[in-house]
Amino acid sequence: MKNFIKLTVILFLCLVLSAFIPVYSQDSPKEPYQPLVNEPVFSNISFTDMPPVEKPPYLLMIKGAITFSDGSVSNGTLYLTNTLKLFITNRTQTGKAPKMITLYDISKIDIIRWQPVNNGDGTYLFMPVFYRIYTNSRYSEGIDYNGNIGLFNSFDFGNENGTNKVLSYFSDAWVEGKNSDFHWQNSKSAIFGYDFTHPIDGVAVTLQFYKN
Repeated sequence: MKNFIKLTVILFLCLVLSAFIPVYSQDSPKEPYQPLVNEPVFSNISFTDMPPVEKPPYLLMIKGAITFSDGSVSNGTLYLTNTLKLFITNRTQTGKAPKMITLYDISKIDIIRWQPVNNGDGTYLFMPVFYRIYTNSRYSEGIDYNGNIGLFNSFDFGNENGTNKVLSYFSDAWVEGKNSDFHWQNSKSAIFGYDFTHPIDGVAVTLQFYKN
């Protein structure tokens, strides 16, 4: 009888303890793994090691010739990234007649005058501001155009010597020389408001377009 009572007490204690002790099995969920994340390490990147930037897509390729300010002429191909539309107002006996011309209507462009733009550091950009445009008509006497044609400020030009950048603008600086005399560094002119119809060497002054 005593043995039966002891066994009953032991079973009762086991049942009580099992209520407080969690039971683990192979199917019990485990705590999620928390990986250690290292802080990113930044290093200086040398842009000289980066691949060169590709040239922009050319929209138009036109055979033609460029006359430079020193009188030299180069024949080749103009590579342009955009087209051109100009709105011209012609004066007639009956009034004004607006007209739109495109690049395909033009046979030649002469750059007549440049205007200085102050960069604020003593240097100036001389931008084209006055053009004479000749159309494909054999009777074209030239159309005067005031303003800047951004398409021709800078463009690629290719010939047998390769493809190079051609500029129709130039830069200069108003500097102090001997005896405190100021002059333009590149043009050598000592007159601040000198005639802006003669750019320095190497600047495109005439663009001629060959038609097939």
